[in-house]
Formats: sequence, C-alpha cells, structure tokens
Amino acid sequence: MSQSNTRESFYRCPIAADCADARLKIGWRHQKVTVQDSSIDGYTVLVPARFARRLKVGEPWILEFDGLRTEAHAEWFYHGHDGTTQIGLRRMRDLTPVPHIGSWYTGLMPTGSHGSMTDSTVAYAGVTILLFLAMAMPGLGDQLGTASRIQWAASSLYFTVMSFL
Repeated sequence: MSQSNTRESFYRCPIAADCADARLKIGWRHQKVTVQDSSIDGYTVLVPARFARRLKVGEPWILEFDGLRTEAHAEWFYHGHDGTTQIGLRRMRDLTPVPHIGSWYTGLMPTGSHGSMTDSTVAYAGVTILLFLAMAMPGLGDQLGTASRIQWAASSLYFTVMSFL
C-alpha cells in the first residue's frame, strides 16, 4: 500500500496558545502572528486581516518562532469570518544562527569568510606590532616619551604572569 505525498499525509501538531506567539517578517515589515500548528513541511499561522491585505507573495518571508528563524513561502490563504486570515507556510530553509562554541580567545581572532585569518588581518597586526615596538625603543621612544611607559607595562605584565605560574 503506497502513501501519496499530499498535504493530508503529514501529521500536523497543534501548538498550545501560551507558546504560539511568533513574528512574521516580510520585507521591512514585522507582524505578530499566532502559530496554530506545525508539521514536517511547514506551519499554519493566523494574521490580522488588515495585515493580510498588504502581504506580497513572492518576497521572502521569515518566521521567527520558538527561537528559530525560518524562511517560508505562502502556499494557501483562508480568510475567516472573524477578521483573521489563516496562511499555510511551507518551510524552505533554516536561518537560525549557529551558536558560537569555542574558547575565549577564538572570539578575539578575526576570521575571513572561510574561518581563517585573512592576509589583510595579518598585515594589520604586523604593522601594529612594529609601531608598538618602535615606540618602545630607547631612541625614538625616549623622544616621544613612550619607551619608559611601555617597558614598565611589559615588565609588570611579565611579573604578573610569572607570579601565577
């Protein structure tokens, strides 16, 4: 016995009223909506009729519900007699940001689009270190008045670290 892939073949899970609040973002507009039920392929939401008149089908819609951000597309509309519009949304892709897991110093390292340090970041760090070292040198640093302060800060930092080891 085969099962067809119609809308009726998916189980729809009703959402309790106390946790059904969500936000629907269409373009620059945000609207509070109520999620009625959820299934493996999407959601059914209720929106006020005055907002439903301004909906533009074809633009990307983002549903923020239960800590998730989901890109969704409207499949069907039903205008109720009570002044609300019921919309069937198909889940397209998950846009929820991945939580950052790592140690404290990985957040301080600037990364490129592929997760590695870029050449410009390394060059900037190198130039900054060279300028710092130049201001700490006895000749130029004495003329600028920075050599004694930088040397004092470096020795204080060194002794503080060594006292903990």
